[in-house]
Amino acid sequence: MRFYWDLNNKEKFIRSLWMGSLGLLFLYAVVWYCVDDETTKIIIPTIFTILYAAEIFYRYHKWRNKEISREEKNASKLSSSDGGRFLVNASKYSFMLCFLLQ
Repeated sequence: MRFYWDLNNKEKFIRSLWMGSLGLLFLYAVVWYCVDDETTKIIIPTIFTILYAAEIFYRYHKWRNKEISREEKNASKLSSSDGGRFLVNASKYSFMLCFLLQ
């Protein structure tokens, strides 16, 4: 078992997704059964749901930006190591494949 700060961005997103969902369910249950004020029953879960959605949005975009930068880095490595021939050949063959599939 790894601590949260040892996880990469994808693992942090996944853990936030399922742990936050469980946390919100627990919060809803506690507020529903333990709070008598109707306004508090609405406001507290709404605030925490908005904060949770913002965290999930942040984690997802951080993960995707890291993936995109890693893909660009790998593409630049490929194009620099073979003089760009690999990317030209790959695009030529993908065009031919698309032409054949139509």
